[in-house]
Amino acid sequence: MSNATGYGPSHGSQRWFRLLFNGDEKNYELWETRFLAHMELRCLRKVITEDPQIAEANEAALAEDEEKNREAYAELVQRLDNKSLSLIMRDAKGDGRKALEIVRAHYEGKDKPRVAENKILKANIADCQRYSRNWSLKLHGVKEEDEEDVRCRVIKILEKVAPRIRDKLKEGVDIVHRIGPPRQDGSKRSIIILFALRLLCDAVWREAKGSKFLFDNNLRITEALSPEDKAAREKLWPLVKKARDEGKKASFRGPFVFINGKKIDSAEVTGT
Repeated sequence: MSNATGYGPSHGSQRWFRLLFNGDEKNYELWETRFLAHMELRCLRKVITEDPQIAEANEAALAEDEEKNREAYAELVQRLDNKSLSLIMRDAKGDGRKALEIVRAHYEGKDKPRVAENKILKANIADCQRYSRNWSLKLHGVKEEDEEDVRCRVIKILEKVAPRIRDKLKEGVDIVHRIGPPRQDGSKRSIIILFALRLLCDAVWREAKGSKFLFDNNLRITEALSPEDKAAREKLWPLVKKARDEGKKASFRGPFVFINGKKIDSAEVTGT
């Protein structure tokens, strides 16, 4: 069961399975993209991908980074096949950053072309990111409190938004955290909510549309779109507005818009 901070074992077995790497180098870049998305939700992406810029005199910050780096290592080793694990278990034990570098160098290689440049694989990577985000929603407008139990607060809000599934939310809400560091101006940071079950995420999203509780409390729930999908929707929005003004049925689905049943890709749109 997840603990009070929202950091605990996942209840979504399908999502857990998709995070496992099978040792096939053809799948490595797709897997790493999916894994780093998971690490971002765990607030560990920068820990495992970026060297910390910490002064040697700042012992507290160095100790915190070391602890998080060990946590990142623990997340990584749970998702590697035996062959990949053997690459790091001696040379990078407890060091998440070094371990990921070793695994990446082994499967990508300096002389291999970067498969992400292939348009088909880029599309596949975007699909993987989109699939992962389909388990998540964003909550906006929640006032921040000192020493807040953000997961508990979010569950109480969702119980008001979707009362028909309130008994399932304590188990169904997996990870909850504010996005980014605290702001100096005190403005409210949005909250990312990762669900253990896709059907619960979809149920909350349906209930959030037109929710009187959210409106009365100046709260909003939105989809957790990738930057690419968000940009695509912004590009397509003029078409959607025009279609709706003309009485046509227009709605978004991922990065696409459907107008009277016709699918339109942002790549087809120019001059908007």
